[in-house]
Amino acid sequence: MYDIARGVIVQMTFSGDTRDRQWSADGKYLYYYRNSLGLHRRAADGSGDEEVVVKKAGAFPLDESPDGKYLVYSVSGPDGGLVALSLTGERKETPYLPGRSPVSSARFSPDGRWVAYSSDESGRSQIYIQGFPDRRGKWLISAAGGGALPEWRTDGKEL
Repeated sequence: MYDIARGVIVQMTFSGDTRDRQWSADGKYLYYYRNSLGLHRRAADGSGDEEVVVKKAGAFPLDESPDGKYLVYSVSGPDGGLVALSLTGERKETPYLPGRSPVSSARFSPDGRWVAYSSDESGRSQIYIQGFPDRRGKWLISAAGGGALPEWRTDGKEL
């Protein structure tokens, strides 16, 4: 991580086997995948130890809801798909898009009511939107061509 105020690079993790990093909505945590050990997070200020969030190989962090109550992550392998993890109270995993083709990216809308994600369920990477937390509706956004890495405009009116 680059500390702009001090102009120095700060090392966040020390195991050397981390990847697929994602900031929490409030910027206080960095989520990341540690090879074969699952999904972890660490305080952005470097305090405390890393915390195991999901102890599952192939669980890659994608986005945290704007209110910090949910984390969506993808799971690779035959039981793959997109999973929503409650971050408040007892951490409960809920399959959001179970058994679907791999989801390579997902983003909550600024109001947290929608998830935009990319999937190759049509045979090529496309962008879809679906309601959250209930999966109301489903819209293919990139019908004219492929799509990857969706990002919402800050007011949520465009993707």
